[in-house]
Amino acid sequence: MFGLFKKETAPPSPLKEDSRIWVEDSFRWLTENFDPTAIRQRKVLRPHHSDFPIRYNGDPQTARDTLDIVAAQMDLAPSDLELNIYDDTINQLSTGSPTGAKLTLGTADDEPQADDPSSAGSHPVKNENGKYPITLRKSRLQNPEIMVATLARDLAQIKLHLAARHPHLTGNNPNLLVPEPRLIDLTTLIFGLGIFNANAAFTSQNLRITGKDARLNQMEWGYSLALFAHFRNEKKPAWTDHLVKNIKSDFLKSEQYIAWHTLLLK
Repeated sequence: MFGLFKKETAPPSPLKEDSRIWVEDSFRWLTENFDPTAIRQRKVLRPHHSDFPIRYNGDPQTARDTLDIVAAQMDLAPSDLELNIYDDTINQLSTGSPTGAKLTLGTADDEPQADDPSSAGSHPVKNENGKYPITLRKSRLQNPEIMVATLARDLAQIKLHLAARHPHLTGNNPNLLVPEPRLIDLTTLIFGLGIFNANAAFTSQNLRITGKDARLNQMEWGYSLALFAHFRNEKKPAWTDHLVKNIKSDFLKSEQYIAWHTLLLK
């Protein structure tokens, strides 16, 4: 009768060791410094009309209405934000050549990053009106999910900036005034907007970027979402049905890995 029952083996880690440790340490820091009770109880917003009761028809007002919903979700006053939309649909500029040659500009509409190129590598600063300027490409009006992802990242950077102004919140992250992109991604997650940025990451060309400017990749998003669900004591949460197939697959693998190691600690 011996050998009838095979010993279960631990599921493999879905991430390389250094990536897994970074995600876990950063997630732990966020949950310790941004009201853990609220993180556990906050509703996860989904790409659904019940969460965004807006008729997306390309009208700029839809962007303002979306920003207000995202701001409220992230505990920011909409009145502190000034939205500016610029026309990126004009993608050709004259070179000044006598031949009339034009320079074509690329527009990566699937990249949920800050839409103002001048904001890269800087921290949020209020303008002369006492508001944080939020800049959005006009083309985002045609893609509500990417619009939400973009706005969530912009507001996440503001949240981290505000945290950095309080020394007791900086912990082991002394450079929060200009946080690394992966930490900004994780911040959207703890405020219940991770679905949008995770799905956007699956198609984003930003995944090719490495080093300090790298964003969370597909597998890191799956693991981060699983940590988020575990922290909230959620098993098979309904909101995962809104994840794209590949992200959800990585979520399920990560969920098994976390569950196994949680049992070992009991």
